[in-house]
Amino acid sequence: LGDVYKRQLQNQDLIIVSKPLHPEAEYDPDIFTSTEIQKPNPNEKSFKVSECNTYGMDICSFSWDAFAENDTIHIGIYCEKPCQYSLEVSYVQERVLPVNHETIAQIRANKTQIFRIEIPKNDHMQRLEIWAYPLNPQDLTAPFNMRVETPSGHAILHEGWNDGKVALLDRGDSHFCENCVITLLLESDMGTLFKVGAYTCLLYTS
Repeated sequence: LGDVYKRQLQNQDLIIVSKPLHPEAEYDPDIFTSTEIQKPNPNEKSFKVSECNTYGMDICSFSWDAFAENDTIHIGIYCEKPCQYSLEVSYVQERVLPVNHETIAQIRANKTQIFRIEIPKNDHMQRLEIWAYPLNPQDLTAPFNMRVETPSGHAILHEGWNDGKVALLDRGDSHFCENCVITLLLESDMGTLFKVGAYTCLLYTS
């Protein structure tokens, strides 16, 4: 099963979101993208196809410089069984979140905010902590969505303070990186204020 959409890329980050219309039915619409293959699908096992296939809602994000100017991206949505889903394709301007800083972000309903986190090289750095939590958790009617994209893929998220989420990237883990860029993506079904932070934990030995 699948539908293919084409969108011309602009000079902004590209966000693709697929949501099952009936989550209770356990629909799982996975996203496959390509600039070369017109009908990207799970059977096309090559570097020419990218995929976002976590269970349930999927979010793919592509940095503005991931494609050449005027490229066309082909999007395929596939389910293992018949399903109904919504698809949103949008362009989002990145916000820079400096390391060892935090900020407040207002996420509008059904909109996505992207934070670009530039990680320096530091031999003493043992852990990266990237987190977000809502300032009005009592008003949320559904969990918010958060993704932490590293050069090696999506980082695992843990429960955080105040109904928030946190990614803990320890030195030696596959998603830990230095002299790199990490992308934090937030999305909420309703307008929400978030506090967002990115911190390093250092270890010095005498």
